[in-house]
Amino acid sequence: MGNVERCDKTLPLNEMIFYVRRDAVLRARWLSDLEGLAREFGLSREEYEAVRDKDVRRLNEMGVHQYYIPQILRLFYGASA
Repeated sequence: MGNVERCDKTLPLNEMIFYVRRDAVLRARWLSDLEGLAREFGLSREEYEAVRDKDVRRLNEMGVHQYYIPQILRLFYGASA
């Protein structure tokens, strides 16, 4: 079962992923300056570390939308792994 009901709509990471996945400049920064990008979007240290570490469990527990978690991994690894 997914976490749609546990999704935190106010979580800065959810907003960041919404924009990064649609913007080539932000996607490039994702790879070159993830920490700076995270600061600009107001991510907490915990959010940044969960993304940096690609920690799916922590992302899920903190309220990242279930559809954004695979997209986060694609930003690191590409569409085909």
